[in-house]
Amino acid sequence: MIFTRLAFRLSSTTTIDNDNNNDKSIIIKFALGFSTILSIILSITFYILLNETYLSILCLLFFIFSVTYGYVIKSQMKFASINLITSIRAIRSNGGLTIASHAILTLGIFYISYWIIAMIGLYEDSKENCEKQEHDEFVICNDSTPKNWNIVLLFFNFYWAQQVIKNIIHVAVAQTIKQWWSTNPNNNNNESTLFCCCSKEVSDSLFSAMTYSFGSICLGSLLVTPVYIIRIFIDYLQEDVLLYCTCCNWLYSSLETIYSKFNKWGYVYVGMYGYPFTTSSQISLNVLERRGWNIIISDDLITNIIGLIICIIGLTNGAVVLLLLDYRSEWFTDDDDGDSTGGWRYVIFTTGFMIGIVISSIMLGIIESSVNTIIVLFAEAPHEFDNNHRQLSQQLRSTWREAYPGIC
Repeated sequence: MIFTRLAFRLSSTTTIDNDNNNDKSIIIKFALGFSTILSIILSITFYILLNETYLSILCLLFFIFSVTYGYVIKSQMKFASINLITSIRAIRSNGGLTIASHAILTLGIFYISYWIIAMIGLYEDSKENCEKQEHDEFVICNDSTPKNWNIVLLFFNFYWAQQVIKNIIHVAVAQTIKQWWSTNPNNNNNESTLFCCCSKEVSDSLFSAMTYSFGSICLGSLLVTPVYIIRIFIDYLQEDVLLYCTCCNWLYSSLETIYSKFNKWGYVYVGMYGYPFTTSSQISLNVLERRGWNIIISDDLITNIIGLIICIIGLTNGAVVLLLLDYRSEWFTDDDDGDSTGGWRYVIFTTGFMIGIVISSIMLGIIESSVNTIIVLFAEAPHEFDNNHRQLSQQLRSTWREAYPGIC
């Protein structure tokens, strides 16, 4: 959580301070530099301090990916940064969004605590052949692992809940940014605030996301990520395999139809207009494709960078837990005769990793949600943005033309 807040605060400060600076790519450079430095530190930590060779190699791969990806998108850094500049300006204009994200983060922490208790209970319940000595108050059990389907269901529950919690913020941000997009700040009369520092727009957006749009959020949270992963995998194999397989071509076209109904852009229209998720996905994708922005959809620069940072933060959290397990093992066991945590080592690491993923995805998800909303709104109503936020509109338009000539 410390790294997440540091990244968000520093990027916000950099955005405002460098608003008139020629180097608009500084935010993306910071994000990639953050992930690059942290990944190499983690690789050394896992190898030397924790003796975890595979995790060390994984972090080294993240380091290589960060450096390589930064080189590949060098010409598009200004484009990605101006999107971040606009999105963070929108978030700062609606300060209640950060308060709402912290409130949802609190909900996520409560859920994580409940999930950890359920995991411990699952392992405790799986112990077999328990015997109690005649004059001894301790119970001796032979440990066993839980049934595989129980573990699968528990992690599936974690995945779905984490996605729902994150996408509640996504939808709330979309509705709030839509109102900011169509409002001239010079004509905005500050209304009374509700729920401490949250404006009426933010509180209404959060309420709508957690009530009227909650079903759409749950549906999208269940299917969007698996469909996206399968689509990437098939896109990767398309040139090598699918062109020679009629059945596989049919499978690919069917997957494209499913993707048109379940994609991340659907959350934007769910938040802005309250449409059902499948309808929202189709409309938002059609709006972008009608403008010829398929390359922007496929590049997914901000999502990739934020996803990289989230993974690094998750690995950092897992490394901290393993360090505590190795050097403060008494915190994890009451056994005075030896170390009884060996069988729990990777369970504890995975739990720490997933806690880091959840917290960072909620905190950084607010930026990703704002960027996605701005892209859709810029495709749908660019003149409205130009009328209400002329300086940001001109910066956005000129940078987009430089990165993708002919699409704006």
